[in-house]
Amino acid sequence: MRENKKSYERLRLYSVYTVTGLNLDRFIDRVKNGGVTLYDVKKTGRKKLKVSVNYADGEKFFAISRDLCYNVRKDGEKGLLKFGLFLLKNVGVAVGAVIFTLFSFFADDFIYGVEYYGSGETYYRVAESYLQANGAEKFSRFSSLDLAKLSDGLAAASDKFSFAECRKCGNLLRVDLVKAEEKGKTLSGDAENLISDVNGRIVSLSVYRGTAVKAVGEEVFAGDILVDGYATVRDKTVKVGVIAVAVIDARYEVSYYSEKEGEEDTFIVFAEQSAGDKHITGSKVQVVPSGNGFSYDVTVTYRRILYSG
Repeated sequence: MRENKKSYERLRLYSVYTVTGLNLDRFIDRVKNGGVTLYDVKKTGRKKLKVSVNYADGEKFFAISRDLCYNVRKDGEKGLLKFGLFLLKNVGVAVGAVIFTLFSFFADDFIYGVEYYGSGETYYRVAESYLQANGAEKFSRFSSLDLAKLSDGLAAASDKFSFAECRKCGNLLRVDLVKAEEKGKTLSGDAENLISDVNGRIVSLSVYRGTAVKAVGEEVFAGDILVDGYATVRDKTVKVGVIAVAVIDARYEVSYYSEKEGEEDTFIVFAEQSAGDKHITGSKVQVVPSGNGFSYDVTVTYRRILYSG
């Protein structure tokens, strides 16, 4: 048994544990004094600690923890030979995993369905016709499509849409459509300016009358003037009505609290639902330890199209 332990040490294989209890500094000192070296020591809470130990020291680590009355949970192994150890212990499972991985790799590339969202969803037949004509339909492969080019082409192919975006969501092709507004109604030329009502980054800015005071790619905040109602003619500044359209990658930010780790996906879903009927383009979450739990700060990005009045 001793010879096997030395072999494991040479393989530099580590076991990862989560320790729960009071006075974790005392626990660390007792384990070290017991002859067990700790690696990657990280406190994840007031009463919670994550550590790694040599695979060969696992039994000794558990024995010391038990004597000290700490709650210890093994989270798994890590190291260069983790996969090799798994194969030795689970030959059948490993073979199945390889087959499943290969299947998933190829299966993930196929479109199993197309879903339409947004105010332009009513005209999904128009979009469907364009997508099918350009090779985007059920059982097509994502790898054969240029989704950015497909999005731009769809928006330009019909006067029904002012904006279109195609995104891969698992095995689904998600198509966000914004219905085109009646230009005579929305671009009357009576507006004094075009003001952002969201925080975000300008994606495009089309000015037909007036002067742009912000640029494409610039970060803006709610209340910022994007296009102002003046023009310079022969070195003279005159007041004009604004005619302009802006597209902004807007941000919706919300925070959640939980005592559990690993809740990122759940809170992203909550945030996207609470964002309402928006044309979502992406979501990300930052996890910050807070008290006895974690703060999940979620940022949802979506397209906001602004027209001058």
